Amino acid sequence: MASSHGWEDVSCGHLFHRASHDTYLVRHRGRGYVYKVFLLGQDEGAEREADLAAHLADHGVGVAAVIPDRSGELVTALRTAEGLRAAVLTELIEGPDGPADFEELGGAIAALHQALDRYHHLPWPTTLGTAGTPAVLHASLARIAASRHLPAPLRHRLLELGEELMAMAASVDWAEQESGLIHGDLHQGNIRWRYGGHKPVFLDWETAGTGPRCADLAAATWSLRSDPAAARVAGAALERGYREVRPGVELSAVLGLHIALRDYWRLAYLLDRNSDEGFGWVLEAVAPQVAECAARWLGGHRDGPSSLLPSAVLSDASSGAGAC
Repeated sequence: MASSHGWEDVSCGHLFHRASHDTYLVRHRGRGYVYKVFLLGQDEGAEREADLAAHLADHGVGVAAVIPDRSGELVTALRTAEGLRAAVLTELIEGPDGPADFEELGGAIAALHQALDRYHHLPWPTTLGTAGTPAVLHASLARIAASRHLPAPLRHRLLELGEELMAMAASVDWAEQESGLIHGDLHQGNIRWRYGGHKPVFLDWETAGTGPRCADLAAATWSLRSDPAAARVAGAALERGYREVRPGVELSAVLGLHIALRDYWRLAYLLDRNSDEGFGWVLEAVAPQVAECAARWLGGHRDGPSSLLPSAVLSDASSGAGAC
């Protein structure tokens, strides 16, 4: 990396490994950068991410700027023992994560979707990170059913609730839902607010692809699902901000369902990725909460997904049908 960018006095440390890449923290002349080194065979993913980031930056969307190499290329080739691996260097966004203002965030997500509608350079796959279709929910339930970790009573309860959610998801005409290119995993950890700035920066485009637009809104509020009061306020503010920018788009009818579906996708993901030694926190905290939240979403909303409106689901916690 230092040679391709002509830098000296560079320090570098490994941050984490993912299915498609390794990520490193780079320091150069007092500034931080993120160096993403893609695995062999992932060159197209590197090209897509770099090209999309440049497009979004040109359209005023907050993203981490891609740092070109000395020849102006956004994607470089790193020589490793395994062979040449594609790599992308971006600025490190320093600041708090999570929404500082949900209404402003809603407007920023709407502007993001508008900019994504103008992107036609490279093809993107359908993203599974949205957990927005019955097929993805079915796959998640299969993982939960096969888990060696979950106690039988908890597994049975999760599967029963999941089957009911699947029936609701199957009744949705997904072709009628607003869809297009989306971030795919827009949880609070992938939203950063620069110090001194007021515009959110969207990070980590690994799961970007085509999917239901409501999934991005659901992911942004998902971490508040266990706090009904906070979720009620945040969900309303998020929708207000979104509609100010895109007044003709209606996404709320399946927002609650998306959050419940995301719970199952996330639990199945954690069941897959955690070993016996590292599973304790998933078993003790995540799995029971998924069951509780699914029951809350379904309780009082069994007339179909059209009833899963924020005005109904994000109701007073004392009613027993609060948001998860």
